[in-house]
Amino acid sequence: MNKIYESLRVRYPSIYYELQKMIVLYYLTSLNHVLLKNKIILKHSEDIENILIQVHYQKNKTIK
Repeated sequence: MNKIYESLRVRYPSIYYELQKMIVLYYLTSLNHVLLKNKIILKHSEDIENILIQVHYQKNKTIK
């Protein structure tokens, strides 16, 4: 695969650079997707934590 890229770079530099831009864009898009998923997971974790705190508070309130 590296030989193909090297050949492209030498023979068709404009195609090579366009391909490089597409690859970088793909990785940035993938990274953005992963970061967004992690943000959603963290938000759900915070929601779950808040619910557990409320349940614990209600439980202690009923016991007293």
